Amino acid sequence: MFRFTTRVVLTLAAILTCATGLADDNAELNKIYRGFIAATVDVAKVGAFYGDEVIHVGSADSPLLMGKEAFMATNIQPLADLVNSGQLRIEGKFHIVRRIISGDMANDVGYLYLRTRKPNGDHSAHVQKFSWVFVREDGTWKVVTDFDATLAPLSALDKLRAQIIIE
Repeated sequence: MFRFTTRVVLTLAAILTCATGLADDNAELNKIYRGFIAATVDVAKVGAFYGDEVIHVGSADSPLLMGKEAFMATNIQPLADLVNSGQLRIEGKFHIVRRIISGDMANDVGYLYLRTRKPNGDHSAHVQKFSWVFVREDGTWKVVTDFDATLAPLSALDKLRAQIIIE
């Protein structure tokens, strides 16, 4: 009986440890998304979310970018300049449809509902489909693949409800 009880207790402890680790991983990954929908864009903070060898696949008319320096210079810095100078205000909400975490790798697929406003009152809204691949480096999650899937035929996702909503 003692052996059985010990096995049950150890099994439950292992399950609880895994569940706690998964909850921590979810919280850390969600924190990355919140860094993108702040009132101001802190380029250094956003850059910290990306791995040095990040691959960015943009829309059909944009080139494949490899490396954090190129990605930051062509995507994040111009956006930060507009937002931080008051020329553009961004509001967004991420809907994570699928999240898979396996050891030190994770993958999210979802939608970004984005609204922009200019000081003159012009505004726009659009939905962007995306997939991000994360790798845990030195205990910290980093985006290693940033894929803009807006034009991808992911209509199967249209009927799925978001598992996680990040505002």
